[in-house]
Amino acid sequence: KDVGSEAPAAVHTPLGLALGSLRGAAHVYLRRQADWGARTILPRARALASGRGAARAFFLMSLLGSEAFYVLAFPPLVWAEAALLGSGAVAGGGALLRSLLLFFAASVYAGNLLKALVALPRPSQRPGATGEALPPADETWNKDYAWPSISAMHAIALPFFVLRYHFGSTWLWDQETPCLSVATHALAFLWAAGICGSRLVAGASSPADVQGGMMIGAIMVRAWLPAHEAIGEWLAAPESTVAGLSPEAGLPLAAALLLLVHPVTPWDPRGAYSICNSAKAIAFATTFALGARAQLLRGPVAAPAATVGAALGRALAGVALMAVLLAATHPARKAAVRAARSVCGTAGKVAGCAAEYALLGLLVSHWIPEAIQAAGDVLRDAATLVYV
Repeated sequence: KDVGSEAPAAVHTPLGLALGSLRGAAHVYLRRQADWGARTILPRARALASGRGAARAFFLMSLLGSEAFYVLAFPPLVWAEAALLGSGAVAGGGALLRSLLLFFAASVYAGNLLKALVALPRPSQRPGATGEALPPADETWNKDYAWPSISAMHAIALPFFVLRYHFGSTWLWDQETPCLSVATHALAFLWAAGICGSRLVAGASSPADVQGGMMIGAIMVRAWLPAHEAIGEWLAAPESTVAGLSPEAGLPLAAALLLLVHPVTPWDPRGAYSICNSAKAIAFATTFALGARAQLLRGPVAAPAATVGAALGRALAGVALMAVLLAATHPARKAAVRAARSVCGTAGKVAGCAAEYALLGLLVSHWIPEAIQAAGDVLRDAATLVYV
């Protein structure tokens, strides 16, 4: 026997074996739960979309729950918040939307990390193939793992973080506006039910996937609430550091470390899809935080607060601007990522996705707010000359 041809024996540590056993047990348990839900609950969920009106409603909710919608809608809301606050805010926006965007990026990373760790496949049969059920809005539904459903995570985490940020932990009868609290919480529950239901109707997620996403979304809210104020203060403090390094050096290093500890499955493209999504979230959060920090250190803008109508108009204009920018640059961005992948494989694709969203983070937090501020200054100067 040729000893030199033997493959090297696998090497493990006791801790690694224990963690691997826990991962395997979790995978088996969740797989059984997903299979049970696919047999019992998914058929009933699909029956809800048998009517044309219901199918369209769930299709709309699936679009509103997609990450593409959040990427398109959140930046204009940041700019609109800055206009609404006026001279009390920096050009990059107010504390709520700034924290919400960072929270969104953190939840994307956490969700994709768990997807790659558990590696649970999506439901085996794609509904809608016969035209009887709602087709999924996102045609990439089978390019990544299933558990947890990130759409369900966002459906719970994002609206309830905003509500907790606004209303706090005060009992309903002690609040100044209890009717508003009841109404907005009811809307949040309807929003969550619509998005989570759309995942079941589309068959892109099993009930176990949706349940896991909702649970982790709630945990994310509890974890982020105590931290978001400290993060905001850290961004605004000139003396802030990251492990003794300046934020400009420390945050990119921390982002690289988060990617290095991310689970990967090189033999399965679904694992590569998850780490690419995590790279996008980390890169965006890093440059968005640095851009927001630059705006905070520069100080508040000298501009009057806009009316609600004007702020809404800025938000709608921002949505149109983001749509044009994303659509116009889409071919070039995808070509760059494909070129990086052709040269360096999955590592190149991860780097290309990170670079793409790092630029987007700077665009949202620094470059466009700077342009908006400059344009506002020019218009105010022109108005002053006219009245003089």
